[in-house]
Amino acid sequence: MPINIDWKSPRVATIIALIAISIIGISLGIVVSEFSFEVSLALILGIIVFILTLVNTEAGLAILIFSMLLSPEIIVGEVPGRDIVIRIDDLLLIIITFAWMAKTAINKGLALFIRTPLNKAIGIYVLVCVIATLRGIALGYVVPEKGLFYVLRYIEYFLLYILVVNHIHSRKQIKFFLGAFFITCTIVSVYGLIQIPQGIRVSAPFEGQVGEPNTFGGYLLFIFCLA
Repeated sequence: MPINIDWKSPRVATIIALIAISIIGISLGIVVSEFSFEVSLALILGIIVFILTLVNTEAGLAILIFSMLLSPEIIVGEVPGRDIVIRIDDLLLIIITFAWMAKTAINKGLALFIRTPLNKAIGIYVLVCVIATLRGIALGYVVPEKGLFYVLRYIEYFLLYILVVNHIHSRKQIKFFLGAFFITCTIVSVYGLIQIPQGIRVSAPFEGQVGEPNTFGGYLLFIFCLA
């Protein structure tokens, strides 16, 4: 005799939530015991952001906005003449993207991709980047790790565009995200002003001893356009 389960029932939802929390708790226990404190903390924060985005995508995007200039860089590799680095916001964007995909899978009313005038142009641009990079690798002009890494970074930016376009539906949301941008800009600008009397190159926080003034300047220019 088949068993009929009402998946929309509050009791069923509670049981599923308890099972999920138990699995997450056991997994975190294993992670904490097996890995270093930094890795364990990063994984725990990643899980928190994933769950938060699953519940409230707006909160996840706000965290991403704050992390763009207020998160440290991590060196993941080296190529001749340059380190390959990623920022914490790169990892957060991947986590938030997976959370959004999971949310669209659960809620059939949400679309994974919305048609916009830029979709075709973005697709062509990504295709050209991939083909050009692969050609450069085949001819020996491009270091494979470096080339593929930066192509993925380009694709990452377009993922952010897709996430925002799918989520924003009102002027209130636009004002909320702009407020988050301006608060972040204020924080990093104060940090930059503090650096001026020290006679060093002005850059954003957490960028190491050398810093990247170009990144900071580009960010400020972008915010000035929004203002």
